[in-house]
Amino acid sequence: AANSALAASGWPSMATPAGKVTLNVGGTRFDVYCSTLQAFPGTKLCSITEPQADTTFDYNASSREFFFDRSAKVFGQVLNYCRTKHLHCPTSICWSALEEELVVSPHLGSVLGKAT
Repeated sequence: AANSALAASGWPSMATPAGKVTLNVGGTRFDVYCSTLQAFPGTKLCSITEPQADTTFDYNASSREFFFDRSAKVFGQVLNYCRTKHLHCPTSICWSALEEELVVSPHLGSVLGKAT
């Protein structure tokens, strides 16, 4: 019944019935609404909400999470940006590291880079 509810909601099968996915970034888990990830269409984060994401990204079906080998500290700021559309860079985070995650980057690690 949960899978049919997910299909009816339009969320991918990796999402919870509430429309959330789990991202494991550098060992830190983030539970995120699909709608938050869809804030920037055409990005890698947005493409996590697509049905084929479990085969496109490093997805662990047993833990039901996507893994990104990136800094969780920096990713927290990226996620905050997706939620609020306001960029804040605390003094404890290197600006260039944050910028690397936000800029349209061709490498797979940059989660806000354009999807390939």
